[in-house]
Amino acid sequence: MPDTTEQGLLEQRLREQERYLRGLIEASIDGLVTVGPDLLVMDVNEQTCRMTGRSRDELIGTRFDGCFTDPSAAAEGVYRTLRDGTVADYELELAARAGEPIVVSFNAARFTDAAGAVQGVFAAARDVTDRRRAAAAIAKAREGERVQAEQAAIFAEFAEGVATLDPEPGGVLESVTVQVADFIGDTCGVFVVGDDGQTLRNIAWHSRAPEAVEFARRLLAVRPYTTETGPAGEVFRTGRTVVFREADMTSLREQLPAEYRPLVDRFGVASAVYLPLRAGGETLGVIVTYRFAGHPAYADAEIAFLEEFGARASLAYENARQGAARKRSQELLDAVFQTLPDLICIAGIDGYFRVLNPAWESAIGWTIAELCAKPYVEFVHPDDRQRTLDEHDKQVLRGQRVISFENRYRCRDGSYRWLQWNSLPLAERGILVANARDITEHKQAEEALAHSHRELERRSEELERSNRDLEQFAYVASHDLQEPLRMVSSYTTLLAEDLGDSLGETARRHLDYAHDGAMRMQQLVSDLLRYSRVSRAADESRQRVDCDQLVETVEVDLQEAIVAAGATVTHDRLPTLTGVRTELRQLFSNLVGNAVKFHGDEPVHVHVGAQRSDSMWRFSVADNGIGIDPAQAERIFEVFKRLHTRGNYPGTGIGLAICKKVVEHHGGRIWVESKPGVGATFRFTLQADDSD
Repeated sequence: MPDTTEQGLLEQRLREQERYLRGLIEASIDGLVTVGPDLLVMDVNEQTCRMTGRSRDELIGTRFDGCFTDPSAAAEGVYRTLRDGTVADYELELAARAGEPIVVSFNAARFTDAAGAVQGVFAAARDVTDRRRAAAAIAKAREGERVQAEQAAIFAEFAEGVATLDPEPGGVLESVTVQVADFIGDTCGVFVVGDDGQTLRNIAWHSRAPEAVEFARRLLAVRPYTTETGPAGEVFRTGRTVVFREADMTSLREQLPAEYRPLVDRFGVASAVYLPLRAGGETLGVIVTYRFAGHPAYADAEIAFLEEFGARASLAYENARQGAARKRSQELLDAVFQTLPDLICIAGIDGYFRVLNPAWESAIGWTIAELCAKPYVEFVHPDDRQRTLDEHDKQVLRGQRVISFENRYRCRDGSYRWLQWNSLPLAERGILVANARDITEHKQAEEALAHSHRELERRSEELERSNRDLEQFAYVASHDLQEPLRMVSSYTTLLAEDLGDSLGETARRHLDYAHDGAMRMQQLVSDLLRYSRVSRAADESRQRVDCDQLVETVEVDLQEAIVAAGATVTHDRLPTLTGVRTELRQLFSNLVGNAVKFHGDEPVHVHVGAQRSDSMWRFSVADNGIGIDPAQAERIFEVFKRLHTRGNYPGTGIGLAICKKVVEHHGGRIWVESKPGVGATFRFTLQADDSD
C-alpha cells in the first residue's frame, strides 16, 4: 500500500491555512459576504450577522438584495460588480432587524474559478452611519456659521450687551434673561422641553430681585409648566405670543400653602408676556417675562419690542446650538481620525503628504514628520513606483478617483507593507484625500495558500503516479506468482502420493506444512490480485447492474458455505444502478461470505437491505453472528488486518479492504455497526441513477 502520511500532512496544512483565512474573515470589523450570480448569499461572517440581526443559517441561501431598504439598488451593486469587476464606496441602507436602518459603504469584487468563469461577488460592507451623520452635522454647522455672522450684526444693532453672548446655548439664554429683566421687565425665565417631551424645564432665570427667582422656582416645583397646559403650553403648541396685561393673583394665592402667600403679596405679577423660543420652524421652548405687582402693565410698544427681542434671541440660541453641535462633531471627527486603524492622509498635488493620522507611525515605523519631509513616492517599493505615479496622474490630470489600488510601502526597518488605497481628488483645493488599509497579512495568506495549493497538486500528482505504479506492480507480481505457487502445491501433493507410507510422521507433517503454506500463499496472492484490480476498470466498463440478480448470483457462489453453516440469506427488493459489475459482485460476495463465516452457536441469518436517501442508495448487510468490538470498527477495513486466528476463521485479511476500495471507487463510503455477541451490520452507500 502507498504511504499517505505525507499527503495527510499537506492536507492538514491546507486545513490550517483555511482556518487562518477564516479567522481573518471573522475578525473583520466589516460585514463580509459572498454572493452568487443569482443574488443568493453563499457565505457571511459574524459581523454581517450582527449588522443584520440575522443568524448565518437565516442569511445563507436567501437573496442578498432582501437585506436592504432599496433591493433594486442592492441588486444593481452586485450586477455592476459582475459586469465591471469591482465596486467601491457604493452606499446602501441595510434593513437591520431591530432599530434604524444602517448606512453601509459597499465595496465588492467578483471572483472566478481556475478556468476564469465568474463564480460570484465577494463584498465588504462598512457601517458608515455615524460618518454620514457627522458629515451632515458638519454641513449644518457650516451653514450655521453663516447665519450666526448675519445675526450677530442684527443683535449688535438691537442691544450692545447681546452682541457679546456666550457661545454656548446656556450662556445665550442667561444673557437673554439678563437683557430682558434689566431693560424692560422685572423678571425673565427661559424654559425648554424636557426629556419626557411634556415638562417645560427651566434652564435660565434672572430678576432685579434675586429673592423672586427662588420664589418662582419653588412655585414651579409645585405647579410646573407643561407643553399641554396653561399659557406656556399654549405658546409652545401654537408658536404665538400670549400676553396678560393685568394678572389676577387672587385665585393663585388661595391655592398655595400659607408660607407662599407673603411672597405672592411681595412679588405678585402685575403683567406677563409669554414668547416662543423658535428656530427652523420649530418651537424649542418658551421665554416668560413679567413685572411685579404695583408696576405698570406692558404697553403695546413694549410687547412688540419683546416679540422682536424673542425672535432674535431664538436665532442666537439656535446659532449657539449649531456651534455646540459643530464643536461636538469636530471632536468626534478628531477622535475618529486619531483612533481609526486605517491609514488616513491628505496629500498635495505636489506629491507630498500634508496631514497623516497616527496609524501611519504604528503601521510602518516612520514618524509623521519624516513621512511629510519627502515625496511620498520615495517610500514606495521601486517596482510599484511607476504604477503609483500613473494613479497620481489620473487624479491630478483627469480628476479620476482611485479605487482598490495596491502598492508596497517601505517601513523604517527596511521591510515592506502592502497597502490598498481608495483616493479622491479635490481639484479645487489642490489636494488628494486617501484611505489606505494594511493588507500585508492578507497578501501573505493568499501567497501561502497558493503555494500550498501548488505543492499539494504537485504531491497529489506524484502520489497518483506512485499509486498507479504500485497497482501495476501488485497486479503483475500477484499474477506472476500464481504459477510457481501452483507448482509448489502440485508437487508437494505428488510427492506425498508417490512416497505414500514410506514417509515418516515428521516428513509427512513437513510436507503438509509446505502444502498448506503454498495454498495460503496462493489464496493471498489471489486476494491481492483482486484488490489491485479494483478501481482499474475504465469508465466505459460501467454498466447498469441489477443488484437483485447480483445478490442471488452471490448466494449461488456461496452455496457450499451457506449450507455448511446452516445459514439463511434473505434480501429486500434491491435497486438497479450503474457500476462495475465484477467489483460489485466481489463487494456483496465478501460481505455475505463474512456474515456466513463469522457465526456463533445460533442459526445463522443474513439479510441484505437497501433504502434510497437523496442521491444515494444506502445498503446494509446484517447478521446475527459473533459481532465486532466497536473499537476495531475502522481497523477491520485495512489490508491484512485480522481480528481472529486462522485456526478459528480462515482468511487473508484483505476481503474488507477490497469492499472499502470498491465502495470508494463508486463514490460511496462503508462502515460497520456492531456489538460483540449480538451481530454486525455493514452499511455502505452507492450513487443512485438520475432515472431511479
